[in-house]
Amino acid sequence: MNRLAGGVNYNFRMPGHEPHLVIAGGIGTWLTTVDGRRMFDLFSAFGARAFPHGCRPYERAVAAGTKVVSGSLPSAAIEHTAATVLQLFPQHSAARFCTSGTEAAQLAIRLARAATGRTRVLRFAEHYHGHLDALLGGGYSPQTFPEPAVLPDDPRATEGSAPHQVETQNYLARWNNLDDLEAVFRGYGDSVAAVLLEPYPINAGAVAPAPGFLELVRQQCDRHHAVLIFDEIITGFRAGLGGWQATSSVTPDITLLGKMLGGGAVPVSAVLASDNLLQLCADHRVVHGGTLNGSPLAAAAVTHTIDLLQTPGALSMQSLQRAGQFLLTAVSDHVGQEGLSVSVTGLPGGFWIKPSGRATASTTAALRRHFLDAGVLPAMPTRFYPTAGVTKADLDEGAERIISAIRSYSQHAHADPPGGSHARA
Repeated sequence: MNRLAGGVNYNFRMPGHEPHLVIAGGIGTWLTTVDGRRMFDLFSAFGARAFPHGCRPYERAVAAGTKVVSGSLPSAAIEHTAATVLQLFPQHSAARFCTSGTEAAQLAIRLARAATGRTRVLRFAEHYHGHLDALLGGGYSPQTFPEPAVLPDDPRATEGSAPHQVETQNYLARWNNLDDLEAVFRGYGDSVAAVLLEPYPINAGAVAPAPGFLELVRQQCDRHHAVLIFDEIITGFRAGLGGWQATSSVTPDITLLGKMLGGGAVPVSAVLASDNLLQLCADHRVVHGGTLNGSPLAAAAVTHTIDLLQTPGALSMQSLQRAGQFLLTAVSDHVGQEGLSVSVTGLPGGFWIKPSGRATASTTAALRRHFLDAGVLPAMPTRFYPTAGVTKADLDEGAERIISAIRSYSQHAHADPPGGSHARA
């Protein structure tokens, strides 16, 4: 892997202490590394993969999309795809497709700024919205509130961006903190173009919104004529068809979708909104570009992913949710019964297993090493994304490996675990 800078194409997958974690292939729920290790795959392409490796119905559908190469030219296929997606999110009436979550976030912010004539975006600590310079990094500090503080140990901060974008284009509040939210709008509400948030922030430790919090966000946006953007790049499908908002009384002005939207093999994202907001693109007031936006490949992947997830059977959304619930229940039962040194938070479609108490970078890294040693591959650092189509035998073995790793970590919770990630075969 010496031709790839850092061995990866995505910094949040930097191997660090995992330099030998290079994948040779996969079948079902299992990955095989180039050195022959067999890993229970709950990384699932950072939550983008909906189906088992080697899933023939999905592979055939995606292959069909390669028969036409038309770039971003309009087609009946992508119009049908837009209608299919909007049926799951009926509060919206129009869509635009992109190829990544970052691009979708950029378009949403551009729409909000054009609609309001304002610049600032209110976002929340630890929520992640892609690698745009103005959104990457920045933490909460009472000294700089409501502006983000540029902190020296921020893992998401980057060199090479234009100075002061994070501080001058954003406000930043703490998640579920009503005082922060009210203070921002009381003092600066007329400068807020948009509130951008993950309604169920799996990126930020899977901390559910407090009762009434999203409702207050909606009220403040309405009062100050700001645009409410739900980043459901992850939860748009992992919280179930229709996203987290399907379980909430709060309706956003814009919804961002991605990751599992295309089933995992095709890069695709979407911006859903009202006709009025997206008319800004149609009128050429807001520029939206992308060579492969709405390609036949994306159309095939999205349409057939939704079809498979909606069809009862092994590849359905119910199958995915059952698999996740089985793992959540098995792990939570053993953690409670045995007093193991972790906590479990999240949804069946995406959850965290974290060190108990105040997790640090070192305790989290140690827990991750124990998972890898047991032949379990979570997303960084210890996030778990199940898929549809997992067999009962694989779930039983996977749960056994996860619990074994937690027991091992708990026994060594205050010691440095031995190095090397050597999964059992």
